Amino acid sequence: MDDFIQTALKRGAKLYLPYIEPHSRRLWFTPYLANQTQQPERKRGQAKLFIPQFAGEKRRAHRLDILLVPIVGIDKRGYRLGQAGGFYDASLAQMKYRLRAQTIGVGFGCQLVEELPIEPHDIALDGFISEQGEWRF
Repeated sequence: MDDFIQTALKRGAKLYLPYIEPHSRRLWFTPYLANQTQQPERKRGQAKLFIPQFAGEKRRAHRLDILLVPIVGIDKRGYRLGQAGGFYDASLAQMKYRLRAQTIGVGFGCQLVEELPIEPHDIALDGFISEQGEWRF
């Protein structure tokens, strides 16, 4: 991941990290500060899972150019299985009628399956990237 981040920064990309607002499902995104030691504003989560929440200007997903979306699984139509928190689902739904970011699932090739069950609120991603290559839907 460090190589990806360093290459993106060298090419002039501005990177943002997900920020979970308390009592809300919709994500904000805060700037990644490459040249500073970034201290979390707070940690979210319980037990061994802590998600650092960094301070800074907050943006919604539709104000980003590309949104890299973590997946548990993804099918060949672009529908994803997430981690059951609903944060990315809520954020993708809010982009539906706006100028939206390009959405790319990120995972391993073994997570790509023929077809996943979908629900009416599910929104397909634009693509998927893994160690086996890139797919466009």
